[in-house]
Amino acid sequence: MEKKTKKVVVLSFAITDRGYPYDTPWRKITVDAFTKCLGQTRLRVEDIECGSVAYNERTISEAALGTQVADCLGLPMKCSMTPVSHACCGGGMALYNVWHYIASGRYDVGLVMTMQCSDLFDSMEAMNPIGNHSDYDYMLGFSHVEYSYLRDYLYREKYGYDVTPSAKWSQICHKFARLTPGATEYGKDMPSYADLSAVSDEGERARSATARGSTATATILVSEEKARELGIVDPITCYVSYAFRPPYIGNHFFYAGDPSYVPFDIAEQPAIMEAAKEVYRDAKITPEDIDVALVHDLSGFEGIMSLEGLGICPIGQGGNFVLAGNTDLGGKCPTNTHGGGIAYGHTSVGSDFQINMFEGILQLQGKAYGRQVEGAKVAVAQAYGTHHSLDIVSVLKKGDL
Repeated sequence: MEKKTKKVVVLSFAITDRGYPYDTPWRKITVDAFTKCLGQTRLRVEDIECGSVAYNERTISEAALGTQVADCLGLPMKCSMTPVSHACCGGGMALYNVWHYIASGRYDVGLVMTMQCSDLFDSMEAMNPIGNHSDYDYMLGFSHVEYSYLRDYLYREKYGYDVTPSAKWSQICHKFARLTPGATEYGKDMPSYADLSAVSDEGERARSATARGSTATATILVSEEKARELGIVDPITCYVSYAFRPPYIGNHFFYAGDPSYVPFDIAEQPAIMEAAKEVYRDAKITPEDIDVALVHDLSGFEGIMSLEGLGICPIGQGGNFVLAGNTDLGGKCPTNTHGGGIAYGHTSVGSDFQINMFEGILQLQGKAYGRQVEGAKVAVAQAYGTHHSLDIVSVLKKGDL
């Protein structure tokens, strides 16, 4: 029997500006994002009934973080604020929690918070088996950066590409970021295609994500009944799903567990496929209905693999899809129209999923000035946690009540 759920509407969203000093307390950026988000509505603090907060556990060490966040925001004592920490898709998991709270019919107004406090370390290089992760076999001795390179290299070897699809992806993202206020690369000179396509360490860095620094986001979700009560015109509804694959790298080869994952290795993203299948069913769409895609791309090839996992192009054909201009404005599926992780910026739980979701909302509202996808009605946002051991996919639909 089909489960009945209420529709969930995005009421408001906000992200903090860039430029917070390293020693800015997490409470400061959290309050800033929440105040900005609440100020866009007619709601009061006491109207918030439930919430979830995603945070970076390496730089925010406080215990009982959910209650601390609820207290510093002045939320009512009955409001449960559930903390989650799921690396770069933590914001998606927080949304997943609140979405279910409201879709179940128990609550009408929910708050999603994310926060990332930067430190003086290179967060990518610091995430290695003797740093952020104590289980040595987890990464088989590889840092995040090394793993990313190996995954991209395997994809290239398996499907016959050189670095040019990644260079093209990055070039398009950099172009979009220069049209997106708040992007890390906004206002900077465009990198040359020669720099982006260089087969060198410098070229690899040029095709990789940029750091954005300390960030917090806030999103308020409401039930369909509450949206009508508030007089929301042309609402944007959201649907969300997730799936995980084994975190151990060795399990990505010759895997004998879930049959859905058996045919794939690290050059494909079966967890995205599983999450996408479920959320497309709930939202009653197919990949052909997607007008704009916002995906997690710490490298160009990673973004390409995400498009394949979402079913927007066939597996192994993502590189050709990008080279044909299909991710640019006017293409088959404009992608990362804010610049993505490559050029908008990467800040783990504070940005990666929420920024993608927010750009999708702006596109559906017709407010993505200078980079607007004409007539956009359906957007998909995606992010992963710790090398696709967990993937979040959300569908946003315009006027779906």
